[in-house]
Amino acid sequence: MTRADVAVSGSEALPIMELAMAFYGSRALMSALELDVFSALADGPLPRAELAGRAGIHPRVAADFLDALVALKLLERDDAGYHNSELADRFLVRGRASYAGGFAEMGNASLFPLWGKLTDLLRTGEPQIPPGGNFFEGLYRRPEAARKFMDAMDAFNEEIATVLGSLVDWSDFATLVDVGGARGDLATRLVLAHPGLTATTFDLPPVRELFDERVAEAGVADRVRFEGGNFVEDELPSADVYVFGHILHGRDLDQRRNLVARAFAGLRPGGVLFVYDRMIDDDRREKTLSLLGSVGMALVSPVGSEYTSADCRSWLTDAGFEVVATKPLAATDTVVAARKPA
Repeated sequence: MTRADVAVSGSEALPIMELAMAFYGSRALMSALELDVFSALADGPLPRAELAGRAGIHPRVAADFLDALVALKLLERDDAGYHNSELADRFLVRGRASYAGGFAEMGNASLFPLWGKLTDLLRTGEPQIPPGGNFFEGLYRRPEAARKFMDAMDAFNEEIATVLGSLVDWSDFATLVDVGGARGDLATRLVLAHPGLTATTFDLPPVRELFDERVAEAGVADRVRFEGGNFVEDELPSADVYVFGHILHGRDLDQRRNLVARAFAGLRPGGVLFVYDRMIDDDRREKTLSLLGSVGMALVSPVGSEYTSADCRSWLTDAGFEVVATKPLAATDTVVAARKPA
């Protein structure tokens, strides 16, 4: 092998090197959010020393770290100093309605350590949480971790509510149950968009405190109520509309079919079930985050996995539903809408 061959092969290997070190960038984003770098720039550019001072970044590493964020397209730098990129200004400034940093914060708090155990999962097939543990119930026992998880789950609810609103005529419906609806953010957005609608959020009792905060803040406590329960085991409240958002991927096949069948039984004739998850493309070749997300489910659950939209449609039609729409949703999800015949 000549020196030229080595140089060419090294250059061609760059995508492998970038993939191998991709955690550099994700860890940098997590730390920037921990230090509130993007929020410090919400009102405009700052010189490096002032930004580092506000964020608590040591002068020794400030230039390299901030310039790395420039290279990652999260910051920009000019004569006035550093300022947020358009992407960061839209999604990474804490307190804004479009804030999506909760995903990185959840990853930092809960998922980043677990992915270090991926090889153990691959060798054993066993989830990498304490034996007998439940990732979500354990999460809800830690208020700050639960809040970060809710921030992540709610990040795109404005878009989700808009898409769900476009798929059916909501004037036909008076009642909604968001199954596994957490603190009620999506239910809140839907009742605000549809004045004739009332909603129930059906989820584990420990979520109640966060739910009360959200509906009180939105002024909809008279139209959105909370019902505590375990949707795998307990009867679903009857309704005109059910939403199954990010719940089927945590269940095994029998539980998924059972939940869909119970939704069919609980819906009034003409009612609609919306199912959305980070569904895998039907050919299982393209949606990288969905495929890796399915591996991630195995890290925290003995039965959970992502699934294809074709799988979802088959469970719905087997239960008696008529599938009316399949549509991309938010950043990574797919929604399938199905109607119970009148």
